[in-house]
Order: sequence, then structure tokens, then C-alpha cells
Amino acid sequence: MNYTLHDFQKRWCRRTFEAFRTGIEGRPLTKVLATAATGAGKTVMASALIYATVRSLKKRTLFLADTDDLVDQGATGIFKASGLIASIEQATNQGNRSSMNVVGSIQSISQPARLASWPADHFGLVIADEAHLSMADS
Repeated sequence: MNYTLHDFQKRWCRRTFEAFRTGIEGRPLTKVLATAATGAGKTVMASALIYATVRSLKKRTLFLADTDDLVDQGATGIFKASGLIASIEQATNQGNRSSMNVVGSIQSISQPARLASWPADHFGLVIADEAHLSMADS
């Protein structure tokens, strides 16, 4: 990481990973909603999760954003915080399947053909930025 996390950010990251591992009553979870206040450094904390997933767990990550600006902001923020270069999956840009970190727009990747082009088990971690705006099971 190119950025030193504050204690509260480290705690947020640790608890997020713990939620996946230990879940509820010892049952691991596959979906976790982690929230933080405005100005808490959510992109930096997401970058730390991505960095740990890529470097330690050797798994690919997908960071989803709702708007073009947030896709660009996410890719730039992840690079500044972690040094990881993102492949972009958005509009006419097709993400590189060998990339360990993909940043994409929800609108693009949710298209049935586009989504089907990625193996279901391709990503070890998916982060939805501003999840309250656009995420649903559908």
C-alpha cells in the first residue's frame, strides 16, 4: 500500500474481512455491506481490501461504480492508494481477463452478454461503490 491507514480504517478493513470468514453464528458470508461516514476514506479502505485480496489471497477483484466519473475516480484512487493498475470494463472498453484488478461500470457489466463473458468464479472480491444507488440481486 502507498498509504498508511488510520487505526479506524484498519479496524474497518479487518472487520470487513472477518465478516466474510466468520459471518453470523460462525457461518461465513458471501455478501457483506460495509459502510463508513463521508470523509472516512472509503476509496482508500476499499483499496486496502483490494490490495490484500490481490497480494495476499492471490485473487482477482472487481470494483463497480455507478457513473463514468466514479469509474475513473475509483481506478485513479485505487492506483494512488495501492499502486495497482486497474483494467477498465466500461462502454467500449473491455476489461483484461488476466488483470488482477478490474474497475467497471455497473451499467456495462450488468448487460447479460457482458456479464456472461466473465466466468462466475473469476473474482474473489467484488466491491460496489455507492451500493445504495444501484445494487440489486437482479
